[in-house]
Amino acid sequence: MFFLFEKIEDFGKQKKPISTYLMYAIPLFALCLCVLAMFVFTQVFQFFLTIMAVQKFFLYFYPSSQKYIVLSSKNMHYFVRYVYYLFISKDVIGRILLFF
Repeated sequence: MFFLFEKIEDFGKQKKPISTYLMYAIPLFALCLCVLAMFVFTQVFQFFLTIMAVQKFFLYFYPSSQKYIVLSSKNMHYFVRYVYYLFISKDVIGRILLFF
Protein backbone atom coordinates (compact mmCIF):
# COMPACT_ATOMS: atom_id res chain seq x y z
CA MET A 1 0.00 0.00 0.00
CA PHE A 2 2.84 2.35 0.80
CA PHE A 3 4.30 1.47 -2.58
CA LEU A 4 1.18 2.90 -4.22
CA PHE A 5 1.44 6.14 -2.24
CA GLU A 6 5.08 6.42 -3.22
CA LYS A 7 4.10 6.02 -6.86
CA ILE A 8 1.41 8.68 -6.51
CA GLU A 9 3.97 11.10 -5.03
CA ASP A 10 6.27 10.40 -7.94
CA PHE A 11 3.48 11.23 -10.37
CA GLY A 12 4.26 14.94 -10.24
CA LYS A 13 7.99 14.35 -10.68
CA GLN A 14 7.84 11.94 -13.60
CA LYS A 15 5.89 12.09 -16.80
CA LYS A 16 4.56 8.51 -16.85
CA PRO A 17 1.08 7.83 -18.21
CA ILE A 18 -1.78 7.39 -15.79
CA SER A 19 -2.23 3.78 -16.93
CA THR A 20 0.97 2.90 -15.07
CA TYR A 21 -0.58 4.00 -11.79
CA LEU A 22 -3.89 2.31 -12.56
CA MET A 23 -1.94 -0.88 -13.04
CA TYR A 24 -1.10 -0.71 -9.31
CA ALA A 25 -4.31 0.84 -8.03
CA ILE A 26 -6.88 -1.50 -9.56
CA PRO A 27 -5.41 -4.77 -8.18
CA LEU A 28 -4.90 -3.12 -4.79
CA PHE A 29 -8.53 -1.99 -4.76
CA ALA A 30 -9.70 -5.48 -5.76
CA LEU A 31 -7.57 -7.02 -3.01
CA CYS A 32 -9.09 -4.69 -0.41
CA LEU A 33 -12.62 -5.59 -1.56
CA CYS A 34 -11.82 -9.31 -1.33
CA VAL A 35 -10.46 -8.93 2.19
CA LEU A 36 -13.54 -6.98 3.27
CA ALA A 37 -15.81 -9.60 1.68
CA MET A 38 -14.01 -12.39 3.54
CA PHE A 39 -14.40 -10.41 6.76
CA VAL A 40 -18.17 -10.11 6.24
CA PHE A 41 -18.51 -13.80 5.24
CA THR A 42 -16.68 -14.88 8.38
CA GLN A 43 -18.93 -12.78 10.60
CA VAL A 44 -22.08 -14.11 8.94
CA PHE A 45 -20.95 -17.74 9.21
CA GLN A 46 -20.14 -17.28 12.89
CA PHE A 47 -23.58 -15.77 13.43
CA PHE A 48 -25.27 -18.67 11.63
CA LEU A 49 -23.32 -21.21 13.68
CA THR A 50 -24.46 -19.49 16.86
CA ILE A 51 -28.09 -19.39 15.70
CA MET A 52 -27.96 -23.07 14.74
CA ALA A 53 -26.44 -24.04 18.10
CA VAL A 54 -29.18 -22.21 20.00
CA GLN A 55 -31.81 -23.71 17.71
CA LYS A 56 -30.50 -27.25 18.31
CA PHE A 57 -30.43 -26.62 22.05
CA PHE A 58 -34.08 -25.60 22.11
CA LEU A 59 -35.11 -28.44 19.81
CA TYR A 60 -33.34 -31.00 21.99
CA PHE A 61 -34.49 -29.79 25.39
CA TYR A 62 -37.85 -28.27 24.36
CA PRO A 63 -39.24 -30.29 21.42
CA SER A 64 -42.53 -28.42 21.59
CA SER A 65 -40.78 -25.25 20.41
CA GLN A 66 -40.20 -26.69 16.94
CA LYS A 67 -43.08 -24.83 15.31
CA TYR A 68 -41.65 -21.52 16.55
CA ILE A 69 -37.98 -22.17 15.75
CA VAL A 70 -37.79 -24.00 12.43
CA LEU A 71 -38.11 -21.70 9.42
CA SER A 72 -39.60 -22.65 6.08
CA SER A 73 -37.44 -22.66 2.97
CA LYS A 74 -38.85 -19.34 1.75
CA ASN A 75 -38.39 -17.66 5.12
CA MET A 76 -34.87 -19.08 5.41
CA HIS A 77 -33.89 -17.41 2.12
CA TYR A 78 -35.20 -14.09 3.41
CA PHE A 79 -33.42 -14.59 6.73
CA VAL A 80 -30.07 -15.32 5.05
CA ARG A 81 -30.44 -12.35 2.71
CA TYR A 82 -31.31 -9.90 5.50
CA VAL A 83 -28.50 -11.16 7.72
CA TYR A 84 -26.02 -10.47 4.92
CA TYR A 85 -27.57 -7.00 4.42
CA LEU A 86 -27.33 -6.38 8.15
CA PHE A 87 -23.66 -7.33 8.41
CA ILE A 88 -22.66 -5.49 5.23
CA SER A 89 -24.42 -2.32 6.39
CA LYS A 90 -22.86 -2.69 9.85
CA ASP A 91 -19.43 -2.97 8.27
CA VAL A 92 -20.00 0.00 5.93
CA ILE A 93 -21.27 2.21 8.76
CA GLY A 94 -18.33 1.14 10.92
CA ARG A 95 -15.86 2.04 8.16
CA ILE A 96 -17.53 5.42 7.62
CA LEU A 97 -17.44 6.22 11.34
CA LEU A 98 -13.81 5.12 11.50
CA PHE A 99 -12.79 7.67 8.88
CA PHE A 100 -14.78 10.57 10.35
